[in-house]
Amino acid sequence: MSVRYAQLLVRNRWAILVMLAALTVLSIIAISRIEFDNSVESWFLDTDPSLATYNRFTETFRSDQIVIAGIFADDVLSPDVLVAVDRISAAAARLRFADDVQSLTHSAAVRRIGGIDAPEYRSALLASPLQRALLLSPDNTATAIVIHYAREGDTFAHKHEFVSGLRSIVREATAGTDIQYAIAGGPVLGEAGARRNSQDLRILVPAMILVIAVFAYGLVQSLRLTLIPLGVVGIAVVMAHGLMVAAGWKMTVISVVLIPLILAVGVAHSIHLIARYVLNLESGLDNRAAVIDSVERLLKPCFYTSITTVIGLLSLLVSELKPVHEFAITAAVGVFAAFVVSVTFLPIMLLMRRTIRSRRSTVARSIVQRLLRVVHSVASKHPRRIVLLALLTGVGFIWQATRVESGLDPMSWIRHDDPIRVDTLRIDNAFGGALSLEFLLSSPEGLLNKPEVLRRTEDLQHWLVANTTIGRATSVADFVKEAARIARDAGDEGFALPRTRFLTNELLARLRDDAQLDAWVTPDFTQARIAARVPLTSAQEIVDQLPAIDHRIAQTFGGSGVTVEMTGQAVLASRMQSHLLDSQLRSFSVALAVVSLIMIVLLRSALLGLVAMVPNLLPIAIGLGAMTILDIPLNPATVTIAAVALGIVVDDTVHLMTAFDRHFRSTGRVGASVRAMLLEVGQPVMVTSVLLASGFATLILGGFLPTRQVGGLIALIAVAALVSDLIFLPAILRSIPGRWLRARQKSEPSGPVK
Repeated sequence: MSVRYAQLLVRNRWAILVMLAALTVLSIIAISRIEFDNSVESWFLDTDPSLATYNRFTETFRSDQIVIAGIFADDVLSPDVLVAVDRISAAAARLRFADDVQSLTHSAAVRRIGGIDAPEYRSALLASPLQRALLLSPDNTATAIVIHYAREGDTFAHKHEFVSGLRSIVREATAGTDIQYAIAGGPVLGEAGARRNSQDLRILVPAMILVIAVFAYGLVQSLRLTLIPLGVVGIAVVMAHGLMVAAGWKMTVISVVLIPLILAVGVAHSIHLIARYVLNLESGLDNRAAVIDSVERLLKPCFYTSITTVIGLLSLLVSELKPVHEFAITAAVGVFAAFVVSVTFLPIMLLMRRTIRSRRSTVARSIVQRLLRVVHSVASKHPRRIVLLALLTGVGFIWQATRVESGLDPMSWIRHDDPIRVDTLRIDNAFGGALSLEFLLSSPEGLLNKPEVLRRTEDLQHWLVANTTIGRATSVADFVKEAARIARDAGDEGFALPRTRFLTNELLARLRDDAQLDAWVTPDFTQARIAARVPLTSAQEIVDQLPAIDHRIAQTFGGSGVTVEMTGQAVLASRMQSHLLDSQLRSFSVALAVVSLIMIVLLRSALLGLVAMVPNLLPIAIGLGAMTILDIPLNPATVTIAAVALGIVVDDTVHLMTAFDRHFRSTGRVGASVRAMLLEVGQPVMVTSVLLASGFATLILGGFLPTRQVGGLIALIAVAALVSDLIFLPAILRSIPGRWLRARQKSEPSGPVK
């Protein structure tokens, strides 16, 4: 089959080039329409019950996300500050994706007082516990302009437009004054993360390409042979992103792995083919024969390495996270495209070389050959000790891997001196936070206007603020209490729920006429909300507290005829956190089982197939164990590490075991086959592993923490895999009794070895 394929490639090279060019051009045109989406809800499958609850909530009450523009001054109730607040509020309300704006100048309370110019404005506002809780810091040195952000603004472009517009508005309104400001909220943090992720990719991907190019040139000492592999991966990358656009998918934080992954896999195929091609030239073959022999020899192992990587990626489909599904399919297509382009475009480019000068071994290749001889010597002397040491190392790292925690702290990727963190801390301290936690109250009988239900709602609010990291909690009960205080013409002591149903209904009717209840309860009182603010710096803490909150809800509303469901960004983050751990375990289990089966089929031996998988588990264990040691949690970026890494690290093992199997079939000697295996494919294995590790290591230089984590972990796994393949694997093969392998050889039908 390999021979026929090589001949087919030679005959149809121009048609193949035209087809690849057409697909590449179409993909490049499509890439211009790629969007970035880092909303929490985008991570859920449409059938997820948590998303269903969130959808019901937003259908009723529109938005749950808020952005707070905090205004800081010696006295925020002074006329000059109020003028600035009024200008900001009016302009912010006109921004696209601003559902509603609440501030000292834009609220029903201000309209009731008569506006900020009314003589009694200051005293009336300070007499309101509700307004103070929603908009003022305790010492009146800070006020919040709360903008409710529309759910439709889910892409990076939308958030960037909104955040940039708001910053411009606030900056212009406070220019030339002593007023300070800070802006924070989920959309602000999401926009900053997406922007910095994009900045990292624009800088680090070219840096990664440069590193790979330098190493590749050191190996082949030819500019053309260095550029061809980069052309291979370039075509594969644009094809993968073209698929993303065609499917209507958007980039997410997990997409940071896509380009480096395709780059690494595509270059690996190319390096193996070019290394064999160069050796063929050095052995005296002409250019055409050198290309054909390279394709014949490496088509099968390259196909299997691609399939194992594709299987590792597609195993992520068992996840319950939507972007993981999309990444799995896109990356799998990109990896397989890299294989197809490697075994078509690359050989055709080599065939088109007209003049071939005499090839000599480069200094870099000579160094690699000497290192391989040293490695062979080390692995040959004490194979069983090496196996024992490797197994003990694996057990230790597996124990560490079982302690990996999942975490979704949205502040974890931001430096302590970063303006985004400084602003967020300031908003958290002054106003109780800008992360939403919502409670959807439902009563088919319309009981949510009953005094006893309002008291239960009030009790839950008080408990939440007193016993969790929630900084503020507001509901229709607070508006009823405020209306009662005004009716009583009292201060804080009058801020209490009325005792009778009649008075309660009267106050609710007034509030309804003033349009103050639209965002808090439905007209038929079948659905209502409690809106809680959580400090973004305490996001992980509130996730851990959700079970206790659930228990308190059951205690407070048991037997009331009212059901309470938690939703909002914090709850979705909690649900996503549980999916992350399940995804890692399930996807890795599936990938391990299927890749092991493929290895058995490739080597036509259950013994050799399972033996070949052992060295691949060690680097995975080291990578996952390192996550615990380095305090790296499972998050949306690192959740794919195990399955992706397995697909990558098994590639070199396929090349090594294919060479071992071929030599053992012809000689029947384990030691000689191990040595031949290392000398034949050890060089491209070492080079591709170094390229992979150095390429991903460049991501450590990024400013976006998830990028640094993924890059560092995959680089570590690549180095561990290289050591495992070149030392641990030969030691295992030497430790297997030769008669087991010879017995397996005798049981198979004889035939020519290709």
